[in-house]
Amino acid sequence: MEARADGGGHEPKNLVTLCGAHHRAIHEGTLLVTASDGPELVFEHADGTPYGAAPSVTSSLLQTRAFQALRNLGFGDGEVRRALAEARQELAGGGSVEQLLRYGLKQLTERACQRAS
Repeated sequence: MEARADGGGHEPKNLVTLCGAHHRAIHEGTLLVTASDGPELVFEHADGTPYGAAPSVTSSLLQTRAFQALRNLGFGDGEVRRALAEARQELAGGGSVEQLLRYGLKQLTERACQRAS
């Protein structure tokens, strides 16, 4: 699965039907959707907890704010999601918005510089 925001097309493997609220939640960074090893999709809250389980409100809010800030700097949805997923692992799921932004900016600018060279 490759989202259109990440360069994906309209191939059947890239299509999923969502209501407007969940589609908006993906672009706001409050809902994460990734491909599993099989044909299923994995839905998670911003803090990485499975969708339907009780998320950490504080962690979800921090992740969402970091996602929106990085998107507002011009980075793409997919690359921001990947950088914040790495940050969640590196910071053991915790961290402040500042720590998430610093980690995300470091990863995203390094990747942008690599692509440019």
